[in-house]
Amino acid sequence: MTVENLHNRRKSYLLVVTALMLLIAGCSRPEQAQIQTAIVQGKKFAETEAAQLKETAVAVAQTQAAHLKETAVAQLTELANKPPSPWDISWIPADSQVAINNIDAILQGTGLAKQGSIILQYAKEFGVNPAFALAMFRKEASFAQPNTRAYRNNNPGNINATGECKGLPAGSSCSGIYGEIGTDGRFGKYASMADGIKAYFMLMNREYQPGTKRNCKDIACIIPYYCPPSECDTSAYIDLITKWTQEYQSKIISS
Repeated sequence: MTVENLHNRRKSYLLVVTALMLLIAGCSRPEQAQIQTAIVQGKKFAETEAAQLKETAVAVAQTQAAHLKETAVAQLTELANKPPSPWDISWIPADSQVAINNIDAILQGTGLAKQGSIILQYAKEFGVNPAFALAMFRKEASFAQPNTRAYRNNNPGNINATGECKGLPAGSSCSGIYGEIGTDGRFGKYASMADGIKAYFMLMNREYQPGTKRNCKDIACIIPYYCPPSECDTSAYIDLITKWTQEYQSKIISS
C-alpha cells in the first residue's frame, strides 16, 4: 500500500468518526453506547493506520535518500575518473539551488561573492562548464579580489578589450564586442560584475567551442590561445585548470 493510499484511508476513517459523533445526540442510550464503542474502535484503527503511514513514509524517504546518495557517488566517481571537458554541463545538479549554493560557497569572501546564480545561468545558456569557468576566474584573477585590476574592471576573466575598445588608451569610453564600456589600456571594462561574467561565457561560446574560430574540444587547446606561451607557462596552466575544474565539479555537485 502506498503512502498516499494510507493517507486517504485514514482521512476516510476520521470522516466516519466525525459523522458518528454528530449523530450520537439523537440516539437512545443503548445506541449511543454502540456508537461510542464504534468510535473508540475506529480511533484505535486510525492510530494504527497513522503509525503504519509514518513507518511507510520513513522507509520511502530512506530509500529515496539512499538512491540519491548512490547516484551522487556514481556521478562523482565518473567525473573524477575522466578528463574534465570545458563544454560538459550534463553533470550539473538538477536542483539548481544546490549548484548555486555550492558555487556561492566557493566564492565566499571574494570579488565574485554571491554571483553563483549568474554563473550557473550563463553556463547553461552558453554551454560552458561552470567548474571550468571558476578555475579560469581563479587562475586569471584570483576570483576578482577587491582592489585588483579585474575587480575594478568587473572583468574576472581578464578579457582583452575587443571591437572599437581594442588599442585605445586607458580610461577610454567605448563599446566592445562583448559588452565592454571602456578599457584600461589592455583589458575591457564592464558596467557590472554580472556583465563581465557574461562576457567570459559569450567569448568561450563564440570563439573557442567546437565549430568556432578556435575549434577547441578540450582545455589543452584553449589555454595556449587564452594565455600564449610568451606570457604563460601553458603546460603548468593546463595542469592547474584541469585540477581545479575537477575539484570544482565535485564541490558543485555535493549535497
